Amino acid sequence: MEYQGQVIHLGSQVNTDLLFPSEAILLMDNIQKGSQAYNHILLEYGFKNLDIKKRELKKSQIVVGGAGMGAGSSRQFAVEVLKLHNIVGIVADSIHPIFYRNAWNLGLFAVEVPKISERICTGDVLKVDLAKGALSKLTSPGFEEKFPPIPPWLADMLKCGGLVNYLLESKK
Repeated sequence: MEYQGQVIHLGSQVNTDLLFPSEAILLMDNIQKGSQAYNHILLEYGFKNLDIKKRELKKSQIVVGGAGMGAGSSRQFAVEVLKLHNIVGIVADSIHPIFYRNAWNLGLFAVEVPKISERICTGDVLKVDLAKGALSKLTSPGFEEKFPPIPPWLADMLKCGGLVNYLLESKK
């Protein structure tokens, strides 16, 4: 399973509050998940505390982060913000375990590659082969990093769009 996309480099210690601020959570009370109002709040407040120009976000982008990516809380809003902004996956030096699990559960790949944030910049184009455990920078021929390949069941879960869809599909 391969993904290709332009990089958005977020830096190190990007916690869930930077991706989706805690004050916006209060606005989510009594709003149906997936509704237009729900998505509007995610889009409006997502990345609010980061220096990201939302209009520059394109389809099929890959977030690159440093150490501690996604630390802070167990709420999945931070990953939902990434999905709504057309992010297909996350590559970071290290990823907080709960954020890592939320990403996979919601259909985004998340891989750890030590010190990758030092060698990748915003605008680089990455190709990530999850089955082979290989990451290459298409803007720098010959650049390749390895990571543990994902098991086939996890690839199937991504193809379904996340854990819930995977479980529903497996019941058919």
